[in-house]
Amino acid sequence: MHLGTVPGDMAKKLTLEQTKSTHTKLINSVTKFLESLKIKHEVLDRESFSYTNDWGVEFYGCLLITSTRKLVCGFGALFGLAFRQDAVGTFSCFTNDNDPVHGFFLVSRSSGSPMKTNEALNIMKLIHPCFPDLSAQRDPLSTAVEFHDYPNICQSITSDNVLQPILDNNPFNYLSYQSDKYGAKSFLVDSDHYDEAINAAGLQSYKFLIEMVQEHAKKYPKRLTHQESEV
Repeated sequence: MHLGTVPGDMAKKLTLEQTKSTHTKLINSVTKFLESLKIKHEVLDRESFSYTNDWGVEFYGCLLITSTRKLVCGFGALFGLAFRQDAVGTFSCFTNDNDPVHGFFLVSRSSGSPMKTNEALNIMKLIHPCFPDLSAQRDPLSTAVEFHDYPNICQSITSDNVLQPILDNNPFNYLSYQSDKYGAKSFLVDSDHYDEAINAAGLQSYKFLIEMVQEHAKKYPKRLTHQESEV
């Protein structure tokens, strides 16, 4: 599961640095919640990041959840509701579900060495203007950048004929990169289907608690202390 924490209505308004601390705390809370319910899971990356047309550059947590599809969808919807996400995506390459396959390009250093955060962002910003429909994200191991063609509208693109020439002319200290094309399966739970997914998973009680807290926070926003107002 790839779980963002910046609300959809605040997309493109904050930098990674401005959201990093809060994002990490929220992903830690998600893991504690799953642990309390004894849901088998593993955090693959607490602070990965993506670059998309709709949401700009933002952090997301990458969690491997071993459970039924119904529960995974329910949890995705529950977290999406709590963090006011437009949608929550889950990769299902290792399940038996008949999710559609989409293409993605894996860009890595030719040496295979890890990419630093700024370097991965530079690669995203190099490719994105040419292919704005591709969704870029750093891989969980921090060794590559993935460019996902979720709507499968770039099927004619290959690594050699399009991406590689762009990478060969990169301005990043003459580093050498390679690109490879693969296929992946995934599904998306969007906000229009949160209620349906939560109800199907039997997680309604948590939904009511989230809605109660959100309504209270909206009506009675926290009053800043003198110290907080000066930060």
